[in-house]
Amino acid sequence: VNSLTITVSNGVTLSESPADTGLLVDNGNGTWTVTDPSRLSDVLVTPPEHYSGEITLTVTANITDKADCVTETDTQDKTTVVTITVEPVADAANL
Repeated sequence: VNSLTITVSNGVTLSESPADTGLLVDNGNGTWTVTDPSRLSDVLVTPPEHYSGEITLTVTANITDKADCVTETDTQDKTTVVTITVEPVADAANL
């Protein structure tokens, strides 16, 4: 995988764990670049506050396929949509 880009729904943010390791770059247009796709499990998805429902992530991977004994390579973008369901949670009552 050469590069990985994630497009998020409105209000959704991505972060990395541990923080500030340079894993994520916010492109400022609703897309994020994952600088090390092997660390995808370190990416955290945070819905907007008080949100419940479905979050849609569009993940695009740029992949180069190199075959043994062949001088040519094949590079393509592959895109998939990931849907995450955020269950509602009631706030505790203040009495």
